[in-house]
Amino acid sequence: MSQSRNISRSFGSIVLNDAPLKSSSTSQVAISAAPAASSLTVSATTVTAAQVLTGLLTQSPSSALTVTLPTSAAFLASLPGSAVGDSFVFTYINLNGTNAATIAVDSGTGTLVGAAGVALSTSARFQFRFTSVTGSGTYTVYRL
Repeated sequence: MSQSRNISRSFGSIVLNDAPLKSSSTSQVAISAAPAASSLTVSATTVTAAQVLTGLLTQSPSSALTVTLPTSAAFLASLPGSAVGDSFVFTYINLNGTNAATIAVDSGTGTLVGAAGVALSTSARFQFRFTSVTGSGTYTVYRL
């Protein structure tokens, strides 16, 4: 016998509704649309907020290089209505088997916690979190 139920979770003013769950011999997988990965140039670059917000950055560095995240103001412009504590996760994939990459934050509005280096042929996950949304704002990026 199949039994279905919907799950809702509330977090302040945000309500998440999960896909129906069934207890039977079949299983359901929640599928959602995701933007295409943002493929970066082979050289050092400052990425745009839109590129980071795809959630997936890929690059094949032509030498050891630095990928710099944009200013907090750029993120705030791309995410209107943001509040302190709002966050998202993104992944950087180093496709090169020879050269490492370093993730850097905007020196005026960002702070990085954890290792910034992404070794050759590996990936790294980061969590971005707004720490201020007044003026040009500030953020912290955590290596996960």
